[in-house]
Amino acid sequence: MHLTNHSLRQIDEAYLRSLDLEALRGLSLRLLADLKEARERLNRQANDRSPPRNRQTDSERQHNRAVLAKAIETCEQRGHSPWRYIEQAIADQRAGRPLAPMPKPKE
Repeated sequence: MHLTNHSLRQIDEAYLRSLDLEALRGLSLRLLADLKEARERLNRQANDRSPPRNRQTDSERQHNRAVLAKAIETCEQRGHSPWRYIEQAIADQRAGRPLAPMPKPKE
């Protein structure tokens, strides 16, 4: 930035009227440069806040919830902890391994 916060706070109408034409032009150029830089920063921040491209759609979220609910239900019906199975499935996914089959029913 070309002007400090303190400098900007000092500028008022009386100060601007007291400047000769050359000083006024110089101040105008610094203010214009600061304005452009601030606008560029705001635009960059807006782009940084845009949502990631890999966001799930509503139908994908619904499908994933249904799969998760079915996995929990199946594990419980088979007498296994669904959380252990889900924990292992997440670890396998992160490691790039194929998903392990659902646990077999306890006898």
